[in-house]
This record gives sequence, C-alpha cells and structure tokens, in this order.
Amino acid sequence: LPPALALYLLKHGVASLILTLPLYNPRAPAAWDKEDSAYRYQEWLKIRHHDAPQGPAALYADFLQQGLTDLVVAGNWARQQDWVDPRRISVAGHSVPGTLAHLAFHVDPRFFALSSFSPVVDFGTLFWEAKRYAKFSDAWERMGVTRPVLTEALSSLDPRAIARASDRPSRHILMMRTEGDEIVPYEQWEALWNAEGQ
Repeated sequence: LPPALALYLLKHGVASLILTLPLYNPRAPAAWDKEDSAYRYQEWLKIRHHDAPQGPAALYADFLQQGLTDLVVAGNWARQQDWVDPRRISVAGHSVPGTLAHLAFHVDPRFFALSSFSPVVDFGTLFWEAKRYAKFSDAWERMGVTRPVLTEALSSLDPRAIARASDRPSRHILMMRTEGDEIVPYEQWEALWNAEGQ
C-alpha cells in the first residue's frame, strides 16, 4: 500500500518518503520468518529480554522511541533537500506508525501537518483485548509483563497526553478510522481525536 499511495501522491505533486520502522521487513533480523508483527515482536522480546536489565516493557518503549527518532531525523533530512519546501513537510502513518506520526507532529513543531489512519491509542488494549494479538499478550505475561506494567512503561509515549500538552493547530490534522476496528476501538480513537482538538 505505501508505494501505491506514494505514487498517487506524486501524480498530484506531492513527494513522499517511506520509512520502515525497527523490526519491520528490512530492519528485522534475517533469521526471522515473515509471520505477522505480533510474532516478530514476541520473538524480539524473547531474544532481548535476557540481556535487558530494564525489562521487556522498557525495550518495547525503546522500539517506539527509535521509530519516533527516525521520523524526526527523516524530517531533518527532507528539510535539507533543495527541491523540498521545508514549510510543507508533513507526517502520516497507519496503526503503530500512525501513533508515531502523532508523536512526531507534536514533538517537532516544524512538521506542517499530520494524517493518521487507525493509530494505536492504547497498547494495553491492543495486546490484551484484540484477538489478533492474543499470543503476544501471552508472551508478555510469561515474561512478567502485565497490562499495567506495559501501560506505565509507555506512559511517556501516550499520544493523548502529548496532544493535550501541545498547542499545535488541529486544522492541520486529519484522522481516519475503520468501522468496527477491534485494534483501535472507537472510544479510544475518539479520545485521541478530542485530545487533538477535534
């Protein structure tokens, strides 16, 4: 989908830079098979958990922080290109990348606009309530990570809190969702929408 969307935007005069998050595709260890993201995260946590004194929940926070850093660095790179208008650089994403897009928009006020599609608002809900991720919550529990522990570890990356603390204009934000989304329930999407100023 991202290359097709990028091509569509290019035909309308908008250039795109597609980023791959840590643990996704080319940035995943070569030994991992290509199962869904829940499997990849589970295996990554198993591998890293034994060497991580801060625990697996903090490691997951590090993964999200690295993704956020990548977005900010990409924005810096784009602003240095002479064919890019630095005043019009925006950020977008779907699911977890959508969450990171919200964070980047508020962390770096140089981003002009934000667009997200079903951004993950609460990772506790994602891993403990969405059927698709049941095996992931099982892996968390086996490593001693409960839902409250994960929520606390990710508290500084909560897009609702960061949006409420920001003064960015909501007129530059477009949020979308799908009906009946089990990963991002409407109530949570609406809470982020309200935090962003509707």
